[in-house]
Amino acid sequence: MRSVIVLLAACLAVSACGPRPPRNCPPVRAKAILTETEELRQYLQTAGIQAQEDSMGYFYSIKNAGSGKQPSSCSDVTVNYTGTFTSGEVFDQGSDVSFNLSQLILGWQMGIPKLREGGQILLYVPPSIAYGDETSGKIPGHSMLVFKIDLKTVE
Repeated sequence: MRSVIVLLAACLAVSACGPRPPRNCPPVRAKAILTETEELRQYLQTAGIQAQEDSMGYFYSIKNAGSGKQPSSCSDVTVNYTGTFTSGEVFDQGSDVSFNLSQLILGWQMGIPKLREGGQILLYVPPSIAYGDETSGKIPGHSMLVFKIDLKTVE
């Protein structure tokens, strides 16, 4: 009996160390507030910036689509990024930063999956799918945000 328990414990230990099962990753269905999308559209037009509008209310410009793995909104990714306000002022940046997309703002969860590894995107994100009316670090509530993101790896 003791050998059966030891064998069972060994099997459980080995299976616990194996690959993780796929996460249940429902698609992100949030949509930006229409007035925010309009304000962001006006900013882009005034600044002469060419960007595509996503049906969820944010804008993007793919600089390089990449050619490796494509992430989902729940993937673990490593990126280089710079975050700015529409004024151009940098509020955050990072190199070789890894995280799970499901833990980030909705704009990233929706925008980064448009790339493959090696890709680069500019995201123009309205407040309702970023930080909303809450202040977050250097970012005041109701801020329109711009992110330059290089997708390095997808796990």
